[in-house]
Amino acid sequence: MRRRYVPSMEKYTVAILCALDKELFAVRALFDERHPVLPNPRGCADSNHYALGRIGHHNVVSSGLPSGEYGTNAASDVVSNLKRTFPSVEFCLLVGIGGGVPEANDVRLGDVVVSHPSGTVPGVVQYDLGKTLEVQGFIRTGVLRGPPRQLMTAITALKSDPDLPDNPLAKSLDQIAGRKPAYGHPSQQRGTEMDILYSPGYAHPSAAKTCNHCDKSQIVHRKSRSSTHPIIHYGPIASGNQVMKSAKYRDQLSKEYDIYCFEMEAAGVMNSIECLVIRGICDYADSHKNDIWHEYACATAAAYAKLLLSYCKSYNPAIVSLATRAAGNARKEGTVCPSAPSNPVCDSTGKSDTKEPRNDTTSGIHQSTDWIKPSKGHEERFLECKSFARRRPSWDNWPSNANILFNTLQRWISNPKSCLLTLEARPVDTKRARDISLEIIDFIRLNSQFHVIYTLSSPTGENDTTVDILKNLVAQAISILPDLQSLIPQQSTDNENQLLDLTNNILRQSKDCFIILETTNTNCADQLLRICLDIIQDRNIPVKFMLVTYQRSQLEGKSKGIVESVNLPPSQPRNGRTVGKRQVLWRRLKPQILDSQASGKRRIS
Repeated sequence: MRRRYVPSMEKYTVAILCALDKELFAVRALFDERHPVLPNPRGCADSNHYALGRIGHHNVVSSGLPSGEYGTNAASDVVSNLKRTFPSVEFCLLVGIGGGVPEANDVRLGDVVVSHPSGTVPGVVQYDLGKTLEVQGFIRTGVLRGPPRQLMTAITALKSDPDLPDNPLAKSLDQIAGRKPAYGHPSQQRGTEMDILYSPGYAHPSAAKTCNHCDKSQIVHRKSRSSTHPIIHYGPIASGNQVMKSAKYRDQLSKEYDIYCFEMEAAGVMNSIECLVIRGICDYADSHKNDIWHEYACATAAAYAKLLLSYCKSYNPAIVSLATRAAGNARKEGTVCPSAPSNPVCDSTGKSDTKEPRNDTTSGIHQSTDWIKPSKGHEERFLECKSFARRRPSWDNWPSNANILFNTLQRWISNPKSCLLTLEARPVDTKRARDISLEIIDFIRLNSQFHVIYTLSSPTGENDTTVDILKNLVAQAISILPDLQSLIPQQSTDNENQLLDLTNNILRQSKDCFIILETTNTNCADQLLRICLDIIQDRNIPVKFMLVTYQRSQLEGKSKGIVESVNLPPSQPRNGRTVGKRQVLWRRLKPQILDSQASGKRRIS
């Protein structure tokens, strides 16, 4: 049995850290794809447990603090191990719950607070670190690093997106609640108003476990919101090793630093790794704390993390890893190099000459994909090929001596194990191979619910470039499956290697699709064959490929267990009447292939 492809640790560029298991559950519930656990590298003593997966176009490594531990020290230990085990991680999202500051910025339960600089505050303040003097009393000391630049530009793109829906977190919240209903909105579950704020001067009775007997006259009446949708706030977050349960001290710190939220892990992480803190508000950091909003607050924080990642650029892990190693070597030699994947060059003095990547603030979800459109669209090419085929007097959409081809096609369509079919043809038979590809494309499109993604060679003999062919495939995929648009980078490129990687990623996510590839560009055909073989290593991806090859050498050394090949039948003389008979034969055989196709879809879906 063929082993499933396992990504290496160098391919993970985003880390998500959670303090509680319920926070980590919400994050993992939003994985678009789950990856198997990887063993620790030899000689690496890492006690962390990691959950690996993909969110959008980012490979994500997530981890939680040891059960029963919390605070800055525990968070610092986990991040230290994570950085050593996953050297390509670019930044960390600290995702979970926090206590909100309600008055100044109208932060309410279930809202999301994102660490953001304000004035002289860098984004996170460690409020319990400092010194105590005789006269002045306690003075806070130390400054934490601000959020990473690439996340701040992503936030700009998100906030400025005119197409952002009123409740951009709704889809993810429904997805999490679908896994566990406890993560739904508390007011919907309990049928009553659950967001209750008490006056700062009114402390919770020490002997009472709930607020059922708290003085209702002390409730602060606030203007009702038009909906229960969570609001996203951006501002400084206070972090410390103690639970904040004092409304008086909460408001004092809020006035001093414009604090929006309190939490307990960020101060141990900010100076160790590029980090952004995302907190769902579960209480008001006062003595009336309870657990009612915990799960929903976990869900809103995780939902925002996924939303933000959809606006973030993805980096080539190989470049990230190279830059990370270069920075490590530079530190050992006493020089300093930037670790961002921007091709840094250090001279002998330790100075760096780095070209910063241009930050594009267009939307990450609704970004323009005009640059990916090829010079000639796929539908235009399809109609052009069909027109040329019909003009030829000898045209026959299904040769009478093609029984072997027909039977092989039937197996390819109906058998979930038949992932890749290659149709071998001589270069002189290009027209016939293209004609048969046309009929297969047309048949599957018109007679099934499967999507078809294809490329066809030009009937006029013009040479399609590899760039145009790859762009054509990607453009078709995102037109059929709009969710794949999040995988398209914002910056245009005509680099073949980058487009090959993009095509691989896009086709890998094109589930329940037939992908038919016919091109006379032998270099591109070789590259597409490699992509096909790479994708079908994973048997859980319901994608089928048919590749028309004009060079037998392309298939040498390929596993026949995966690649099923058939020769294009030799041509035979035709007359006008025979063409009509063959059309009847084709129609008569359609029900058989349709039945097989339907059963095939049930097996692979």
